[in-house]
Amino acid sequence: MFAKPFVTALSGHADGVYCMAKHPGRLDTLISGSGDGEVRLWSLSAQKAEWRTAAHRGIVNGVCAFPQLDRFISVGMDKTPVNTYVGRNAFSGVDHHRQNAVFATSGSQVDVWDVERSEPVTTFEWGADTVNTVKFNQTETNVLASCGSDRTVILYDLRSSTPLAKQIMQLRVNAIAWNPMEAFTFVAASEDHNCYMFDMRRLDNAVNIFKDHVSAV
Repeated sequence: MFAKPFVTALSGHADGVYCMAKHPGRLDTLISGSGDGEVRLWSLSAQKAEWRTAAHRGIVNGVCAFPQLDRFISVGMDKTPVNTYVGRNAFSGVDHHRQNAVFATSGSQVDVWDVERSEPVTTFEWGADTVNTVKFNQTETNVLASCGSDRTVILYDLRSSTPLAKQIMQLRVNAIAWNPMEAFTFVAASEDHNCYMFDMRRLDNAVNIFKDHVSAV
């Protein structure tokens, strides 16, 4: 028996939604970014946008909220997240640290930023032309993962100056999601129509493979 999902329709972006993120501390709040650079904060219960701004000159590639701060961050093709933190190249993704006022961005490399500083505090590079996305582990909060255009999934640790491990996939990985209850488990969404579950301690083989999509995930 399957539970009926909660479904709501949020509309209003003129040029399509390119990214979304839930607020980690507010069940009712959702953030979205569009193809024309607009960012909106939505109330799920009211099913309407409560705030909006023209944040970027171009596509918004990622949004995230800080659980401990009353602020959020967006990144886009114009290289300027929230018009405060300027990178050398376009940003493709962003994610927040669960406890500290720190966030990570992806692009030509993975940069880790302190919200109070205008330059990255740490930079990770390991061969990828473009890093598609970056995600913090929600339990082991010093660990983060990225996926790149060179078909790699790479793990990093903020306490180390070098990446932890790398796995090369058959095709490109487009997104990563950590299990919030199991510290070592994450799922990678692939161009080969499948999702792969990994244990970060043993990247050589997937723990499980989820099939049924008929196109890239």
